[in-house]
Amino acid sequence: METKQVDDKEVVRVITTVQNNSSELLPLDLTIEILKRLPPKKILALRCVSKQWCSIINSRPFTNTFMSMSMSRPRLLFAFNIAHDGDKTSVVFYSSPHPPQVSKDSPSSSLMVAKKEMVLTKGIYLYSFNRITNVHGLVSYGSTLHEFFICNPTTGQVVKFPKDQTFTPEEELHSHMYLAYDTTDGLYKVLLAPWDDSTRQHQVLTLGERKWRCVEGSCNTTSCQPNLIKQRGICINGVLYYGASTEEWEVSMIVSFDVRSEQLSYIQAPITIHLDSYNKDSLQNYLGKLAVFSFTKEGLHIWVLENVKKHEWSFKTYVSHLFGKITTKPVTMRFVGTTNDGEIVIAPIMLSKDEAFVVIFYNLEKETKTSVGFVGFEGFEGLASYDRLTIRRILISPQHVENLISF
Repeated sequence: METKQVDDKEVVRVITTVQNNSSELLPLDLTIEILKRLPPKKILALRCVSKQWCSIINSRPFTNTFMSMSMSRPRLLFAFNIAHDGDKTSVVFYSSPHPPQVSKDSPSSSLMVAKKEMVLTKGIYLYSFNRITNVHGLVSYGSTLHEFFICNPTTGQVVKFPKDQTFTPEEELHSHMYLAYDTTDGLYKVLLAPWDDSTRQHQVLTLGERKWRCVEGSCNTTSCQPNLIKQRGICINGVLYYGASTEEWEVSMIVSFDVRSEQLSYIQAPITIHLDSYNKDSLQNYLGKLAVFSFTKEGLHIWVLENVKKHEWSFKTYVSHLFGKITTKPVTMRFVGTTNDGEIVIAPIMLSKDEAFVVIFYNLEKETKTSVGFVGFEGFEGLASYDRLTIRRILISPQHVENLISF
């Protein structure tokens, strides 16, 4: 049976007809039920219908309800870095549902259409693009306060964070910014980590406010271990983690930041993590726990943090011919993350206009592989010519959720 796409004008007509044919307005709870089942772009367009609908859609309870529904159906978010205006670039976002789960006897390939979300043309430096992170539907890009932005691909909103007046221009360039989410209070916060933790305090800012606060326990005392190298962070269940070390390009410890209490702590890394641009070593969210992934020629080594207080890690190795695509030069595929079900996601490092963009989902426990070809990546006209040279980088977030929050 073919499903007809719901049109926002049709929704307005149906609700208006019901209201005109009854002595009372449509019940509020029924209106909310109708609205939350629509695609997000249509929900946002329906804010213009009436003040009541605008109030409902912008309300905290409605956005929280929509967020809960979105978390049960995570999507893939694609970010394409397009050459534009010299060293600066633009970013085009697309998203797609996850493919259905498969068994060993099921077909192992499918084709899906991605939808365009938004285009950022503010002039994003390539280095900033490499620091893109996705936290509960919001995307941050840039690593320093000098160039840090947050955007919502669902609503198209973009915001640049206020400067901390206590920092000098040089210190701004040597800070690291991390977006995090408080799952208890439903608040987004940004952590500013100075390049050298022994000389400056960490600062935190709640999204929607303009005043930075000092993080307790990050004072410049001898008890604070200096951390000169910062890795891209990951937020899991209300805790932000990022790698740090005093050695160049190597991570020996993991900084833990409780987003709600705003407390810092340190966790000894199970191995020395070597940073590179292809995520061969990285921090990951694996089945709701912090994990360290390390791809080698022998296989995929995974350490999972089982006990935070005791710094206890479990360890397991997985072997598959797929991992050779990541570790063997020339590198053609890149590990981009994991799904909520524990599948690892591997994708090409470049996009070709003549071929489908094939992403591989591999279940480590079931040893099942699904190859999904994604099409629909259009709309690059006006930014640059569409070829392998101008699409410089591709980043994929496997656990993206659609979010209606405004900030």
